Amino acid sequence: MTTIRDFADIGDANAPVGSPPWCKYAHGVLRTNKRRTASNVSALKYMLIEFKKEERWKQLTDDKDKPFQSWEDYVQYPEPNGLGMAPASAKLVMEELDDSRLLGDVLVADAADRKAKEQQPHGGDRSKLDNKKGDINLAYPTGTSRAAALRRLRKDRPDIHARVLRGELTPNAGMIEAGFRKKPKSRKLSRVDRAKKLVEAMTKTEFQAFKKWVIER
Repeated sequence: MTTIRDFADIGDANAPVGSPPWCKYAHGVLRTNKRRTASNVSALKYMLIEFKKEERWKQLTDDKDKPFQSWEDYVQYPEPNGLGMAPASAKLVMEELDDSRLLGDVLVADAADRKAKEQQPHGGDRSKLDNKKGDINLAYPTGTSRAAALRRLRKDRPDIHARVLRGELTPNAGMIEAGFRKKPKSRKLSRVDRAKKLVEAMTKTEFQAFKKWVIER
C-alpha cells in the first residue's frame, strides 16, 4: 500500500546527475520499473547496472538517515528507502541476456529456483544427494522445468543458452543437446495408430478413395 512516506522526498530529475536529489529521483524510477513486471527486463536491467557501477546508491540513506554501506544493503533494504529486492534477483536481472524477456518471467523463474534450492537437503556429498543411480535427468539444478533448464544452460553451456533465447531451440531440446537430459524414448505406434496418422494426412479425395476401398473390401 502506498503511504505518505513514499512521497516524502522524490528527489529532483533536473538536479545534476549523480547528486543526492538526482539519485533520489533515479531511485524512485528504479522502484517503479521493478513493479512493471509486464515490461521488458531491459527497463530495469540497465538502470540497475548504471546505479551499481556509478555507485549512485551511496547517495541514499536508510529510514534512520544512515548511508548504505554496500550495494547489497541498498538492494535488499525495504521500500521506500531501498529497493526491497533480493540481491540475487537483482544480479539475475542485470545478467539477463535477452533484453526483450518480460521482467516478471525473470523474477518468477528466479523465485522458483531459489525455492527449490531451499527445499534441498544441506551438507554432505552433493553427488550422493542428487542421484544415487546416476540418472542425469535428476541432477542439480532443480526447479520449474524451464527455469532450471535456462539456469543450467546459462551456467554450463552459454552457447546453447544463446540459441534458446534466439528461439532456435526449446529449453528442453537445449538440455538434451548439452547432454544434461536424456532424449525420451519414442513410443512404438500400433498398426491402428499408424493407420490413423495416415488417414489424418490424406486429402479429401484420397480419403474418399480409401473409404470406398474399405467398404468394398
